[in-house]
Amino acid sequence: VSEPDPLSRDTIRAERVRVELEPAQEGEAAAMDSADPAVQSRSRRVLRMHAWAALPEPDDDAAPTPASVESTRSVDAGPDAPPRLARAFTLFGHEIIADNQAGTLDVPGAGRLMVADLRSDAEADADNRGTALFDWTESFHVERATGEATMHGGVRMSHRRLADSLRTDLEAESITARIRDATADGAGDLSGELEYATAVGKVWVRSGRHELTGHRLEYDAIAGTAEAFADEGGVVTVVEVGRTSPVTARRIFWNLVTDRIEVRDPGPARAPR
Repeated sequence: VSEPDPLSRDTIRAERVRVELEPAQEGEAAAMDSADPAVQSRSRRVLRMHAWAALPEPDDDAAPTPASVESTRSVDAGPDAPPRLARAFTLFGHEIIADNQAGTLDVPGAGRLMVADLRSDAEADADNRGTALFDWTESFHVERATGEATMHGGVRMSHRRLADSLRTDLEAESITARIRDATADGAGDLSGELEYATAVGKVWVRSGRHELTGHRLEYDAIAGTAEAFADEGGVVTVVEVGRTSPVTARRIFWNLVTDRIEVRDPGPARAPR
């Protein structure tokens, strides 16, 4: 556990953790001679961190507790109130690898990501505040320089906007999500603000009164819109829940806030496959 300031908290939970520190410089010998590991580590930057979950016992059918990296940022709620959670980021996986030199964060295998931006109107400057949950079965990778998290394998996303409580559920073979200000050092310093997500492969979306299927989808979390595209020879299909007559097209724009569907590229008339 580390506390960059009284309102910030970074926590790693795992069965085993390996930390690689930068080599000590000659002038840091005094710190290295200290018996307190915290004093030693303050003078040396963390280069890489590798955390592992516990291996299950051979006769234990229960799933092992995953390793996790959690980062929370709170705000002062006043002299007589405890700090109020403003932003949070929690990553789960059997393995979690943070490379601060390369600026990457990886989960090789299945895992889960939860992000939350719960700031008030006075504290935030955008309308993309809310909570998002991602699950995947194959891999997770973050590039801090771009703030993009890419997930592969049966990816599921559930996003709820704070401004209007709009919920959007998305499934695809792969999803790349942009999490705002994901450029700070440390394994958990993603801010929790989902800006957009690009989904590719067997895309399914549900929001409001409609469900959509297609090949690729661009989800704008700030504007509350989605644009879906068909693959070669395919169509995007939209159906209103409870009805059997779908709308099909090569490209469809969906205002999720108003639940309005616009056909941008009708394409050839055909029945959905």
